[in-house]
Amino acid sequence: MADEDIDIDALIDTMLTFKRQRDRAELAFKRAQTLIMETMDKSKAKSIVTQGGRKVTLVEGKQTSWNEDVLRQILGPKWDEVTKQVLDPGKLEMVVERDKIPEESLQDALIETPKAGYLRVTEPKVRGS
Repeated sequence: MADEDIDIDALIDTMLTFKRQRDRAELAFKRAQTLIMETMDKSKAKSIVTQGGRKVTLVEGKQTSWNEDVLRQILGPKWDEVTKQVLDPGKLEMVVERDKIPEESLQDALIETPKAGYLRVTEPKVRGS
């Protein structure tokens, strides 16, 4: 199939149809999950076995992080023992400019990580909506 035979608009229509179906499915999934979780919460159950024999376990997600300002106050001078320095790209740029460091000399230190490409489709605006 030659490139000129490809109907991009038809492909975009198909892609957007699938995206709408996916979005509706995700919403339905979340609603069903919420109802199940609310039912389990009301009965204070962390795990149930359905009539069909399925075991459902409520996994409560939690993410823990530190408030570094509070921790710094608690630890005082020991803060330096539990932290590490990180590169500040803005300061690096200033030093490169100030000291006239050739950018080519930094190429060995640069790491590029490829990312998956994606399409962003913007629908044309419809007048009156």
